[in-house]
Amino acid sequence: MSKSLKLNLNQTRELTQSNTINEESRTVEIAFMSETPVEREINGQIYNEILLTTPLNVDLSRLNNGAALLFNHDYDQHIGRVISARIDEDKVGRALVKFSSVGLGDEKWRMVQEGILTKVSCGYQISDYYFEGNNLYVTSVLITELSMVSVPADDHVGIGRSLNREVEINNMDVNSMDDEIKSDVEQEHIESVQDVPEEVANVQPEKTEAESDEVLELERKLDEAKRAFEKENKVRELQNELNKVEAERSNAERKAEIESIAKVFNVDCTEALNSTVTVEEFKRNLNKPTDEKLNENNVKDNENMSISVVEALVRSLKGDKDALNDFEQGQRGYVLPNAMARANATSTVTAAGTVEQQYASDFIRPLLAETILAKMGIEVITGVTGREFTIPRFNGFENDGIFRPYGEGEAIGDTAAKFDSIVMKPRPFAGACNVTRSLLLSAPNAAEYVQSVLLERTRSGLESWIVDTAATEATQVKTAVAGEISEADILGVIEKLAKANVRIRDCYAIVSPSMYVKLRKTPFLSNTAGVALTDGFRKDQSYLMDEVPLMVSTFVADDAILVGQWSHIAVASWVGSTVDVDDTTFRTSLGVRFVNYHFMDVVVKHPEAFVQLTLSA
Repeated sequence: MSKSLKLNLNQTRELTQSNTINEESRTVEIAFMSETPVEREINGQIYNEILLTTPLNVDLSRLNNGAALLFNHDYDQHIGRVISARIDEDKVGRALVKFSSVGLGDEKWRMVQEGILTKVSCGYQISDYYFEGNNLYVTSVLITELSMVSVPADDHVGIGRSLNREVEINNMDVNSMDDEIKSDVEQEHIESVQDVPEEVANVQPEKTEAESDEVLELERKLDEAKRAFEKENKVRELQNELNKVEAERSNAERKAEIESIAKVFNVDCTEALNSTVTVEEFKRNLNKPTDEKLNENNVKDNENMSISVVEALVRSLKGDKDALNDFEQGQRGYVLPNAMARANATSTVTAAGTVEQQYASDFIRPLLAETILAKMGIEVITGVTGREFTIPRFNGFENDGIFRPYGEGEAIGDTAAKFDSIVMKPRPFAGACNVTRSLLLSAPNAAEYVQSVLLERTRSGLESWIVDTAATEATQVKTAVAGEISEADILGVIEKLAKANVRIRDCYAIVSPSMYVKLRKTPFLSNTAGVALTDGFRKDQSYLMDEVPLMVSTFVADDAILVGQWSHIAVASWVGSTVDVDDTTFRTSLGVRFVNYHFMDVVVKHPEAFVQLTLSA
């Protein structure tokens, strides 16, 4: 048997409360956990236990369900309750707690007011972890209760311990454990039989003639039952084999027909062969452009991404108690299934974790396909796991060495390239949709309506976030004349981008509707015969000074023009998106609130690739 680690999965930690005390409401805000390393002894060896304190790693469901506030972790000393709990950006867990106005709760409340009782402890259960050297990283932890404590185990870090149970974690396979236990039981049985004296074991009880006939009849019936059971099992096995043969034959015929069609039309059918696509579906897709097929499949996947979860939530609101039994519940609701994960996915291992890029399909690309950003080549990274990861970035050259002609014997100069990296971290990205109970009860397609609204809100929020990030990181310039824009101003922007080695042909400009109208009214190149700073939309495209493709968006400031190479923007999404329903906030108005949570990040890899021109005041 492999060596096992005995790790206590129930722990407590102490921190010092903050000074946020509200005497009128008898509430105080406390800090109850952080990523401060704490020494733990496991199998005689000291490890630094580090609780990863992010919304992805910490389960606050019990605290946010009105958990008890205790004294010294004693369940019989109930002094208040938890109002709310959260994990802040500084990786510290904080909670608002309320003290009881009677008994022990009132006594401890007065001690808090006096500044005597200042230590805070949290009880927690470890669900998942990993070792790295002498560090024990806890990646999944459930906070079970909060306590005001008098004497912490270690006053420097505020550490406490509650030895409630001990679980032995083995590296051996569970099946092998079952086999080993079974083997032990069989061995014990054999030994017990061997211990029986031979003369006792061979004793046979005497039987009467009637008893012998009865026994023979029972044995005959038992043999018949055995033969019938074996026959039934044999028939079932033969039927299963027949079904497999039929399925394999049908699949072989499907593949053969798809391959023959692909050969005639000279197209790649690898993906179709490795999926369950029918011959009819393959034929229909042959007549569609590649971009149209990709967008159609992505949007279809996206529409179905969580509709089953929303339908289940709606059914549960209608009284179906079993509607959500088959769905996984995360920290912020029910987990959205990754319906888009298919082939052609590559994994890149970085120092901080694993990044899984789903190039074939994801939920961000179909959302962006419905925005002005669809054509701009924004980098999309999906299926990310881990707390953060880095993107390598080329950052210019350290000297001016270039390739040039050299004389005989002349030393060749070196050109040293500089590289750095950008860190992407998961940030909560969420929205809500409020509907009435009457709609849920009366409309047969209520779930589709809710899903459509959630997708639309996610789509517009993502577009706004990307445009705002680019505008914030962009180089800021002003027009030469207050309130007016000229061709010289725009040429200055183009010149600034060109000097930053940005390819103008790969750039896009974004303006608001009011700025678009202003550009349409302003002539350029001294031409008063109708040539303006932007032409009208022709075949869904307009150009800024007949140079840069122009898009219109309500997410850009009315007095600005944002120009840049948008492929230098990266959007990442982490696994663990959830949807939940809140039927209490708007209960008095008969309303229900659906909340959708994601964890995403948006970064500009090269800020110099963006310039924002703003009208001078």
